[in-house]
Amino acid sequence: MKKIIIITGAGKGIGKSIALDFAKAAVNNNDFEPLLILASRTFSDLESVATECRSYGTETDIMQHIRAVWVKINIYYYKSDLMIFSLVYH
Repeated sequence: MKKIIIITGAGKGIGKSIALDFAKAAVNNNDFEPLLILASRTFSDLESVATECRSYGTETDIMQHIRAVWVKINIYYYKSDLMIFSLVYH
């Protein structure tokens, strides 16, 4: 069963590192199958991180707006297993 993991601030820094760590962790672990939902303000950074996560075979979805994340979870997945908020406010 997929574990739905939401990571905000995933375009750079700690959020990016966390997303990549989850993707790498799934490579040799058949019991761990994450679905990463990544959110960030900078869409180009987010696409780059998502592409790298997918290169490890991890299903990855990206969203630029946090409201879209909540809507998608409620409509398609009905739950989240882990939420990581890695945000910086300027």
